[in-house]
Amino acid sequence: MNRKGFTLMELLLVVAVLAIVAAAAAPTFFGGAKEAMEEAKKASMMSAYQNTMSGANMLTAIAASKGVLPTTAGNLAVTLPGEAPAGGAKTINDYAPIAARTFTNISGKQYAFGAYYDGNKVVAFYNATTGTNEPQYAEANVINDANTDLDTKWNNIKNQ
Repeated sequence: MNRKGFTLMELLLVVAVLAIVAAAAAPTFFGGAKEAMEEAKKASMMSAYQNTMSGANMLTAIAASKGVLPTTAGNLAVTLPGEAPAGGAKTINDYAPIAARTFTNISGKQYAFGAYYDGNKVVAFYNATTGTNEPQYAEANVINDANTDLDTKWNNIKNQ
């Protein structure tokens, strides 16, 4: 007898084997996607930190070149001497882009980085945003060492 094609039983057996293989592979695939999403969100936090620090250091350098250092009152806004535009005093924030940089944790809660000059160096901090994307300074949320502290901070807030 000359047969062309497969029997119904052969097709059902192949479909059953494929279903078993797919069921075994699915958790591995979806678990990897979850881990990749977490790593992407962590990278977003690291990037926001780097952008904030770059902008803040740039502002500090601009202020120093004009003979002024930012105030130590928890912000980078200082009035530069002799440069008051029609709308009021010009601050260091008018010279370079420094704004809060935002990131989102795994639960979807949005945070923002900010920076200030402490008299010796620029210090970054983060806080949950309040809709304005401008973080409020909080001593507990200061980043002291970018290499180790950011990992610790991420682990503290990633699922909040």
